[in-house]
Amino acid sequence: MSALLTLASVSVQRAGAKVVDDVSLTLDEGEVVGLLGPNGAGKSTLLRVALGLVPCTTGRARIGDLDPATADRRALAKLAVLLPERAGSGSGLVVRDVVRTGRFAHLGALGAETEADRRAVDEAIAALALGPLEARSFDTLSAGERKRVLLARCFAQQAPAFLLDEPTSTLDLGHARALFAAVRTRVAKGGAALVAIHDLGLAAAVCDRVVALRAGKVIASGRPGDVLGPEVVESVFGARMAVEVDAEEVRVRIPRS
Repeated sequence: MSALLTLASVSVQRAGAKVVDDVSLTLDEGEVVGLLGPNGAGKSTLLRVALGLVPCTTGRARIGDLDPATADRRALAKLAVLLPERAGSGSGLVVRDVVRTGRFAHLGALGAETEADRRAVDEAIAALALGPLEARSFDTLSAGERKRVLLARCFAQQAPAFLLDEPTSTLDLGHARALFAAVRTRVAKGGAALVAIHDLGLAAAVCDRVVALRAGKVIASGRPGDVLGPEVVESVFGARMAVEVDAEEVRVRIPRS
């Protein structure tokens, strides 16, 4: 089985400093992979390298067989989609119309909406439980509601590779778990997700693998229970804590101050 996403020895340099330093990883069908690290670790940059939005200084990125730096954007959009960390403005659009913009890569020459487009939008709205909001102006929603709408737009795009930048940063725990449940359902249908995330406990609960980054370098990679021990967590985050994972639950252990 070929990887949906490949980053091979990727480095990115800005203003004379490496913000990503020789990172290699793959994203295979059926996986949810977490990118962990403090602010400035290179997580968001890696997501943008994967979509050709940030050029590699060295190394290469592939989405399927496409080079994202040179690929036709509509062809690339049928394979991968990015959920940005910040929601931005909806330019006065209602929720359903924002979700519909995810269909741009599928529309014909005249831009006419088909039954397949309508069905994709309906399914995306249902997956994120947005039915009661679909006639609301996007700009009137809370930050958490906007994030759910933008993920629905990603679902409507029907690309197999999801690149999610801090998808739960504005969500309460219940909505965060519901969001990842929806992502898991999509991944189970032949997709995969690469997720930049700060919440170590949530990452351990929802990710098959995690990649811990510090200053643009991979410090550790593997199953959450193997990676998120006290040594790695302190090395990456400068915090004394550990995440323990077993078949039943995730436990985050933080010493009292």
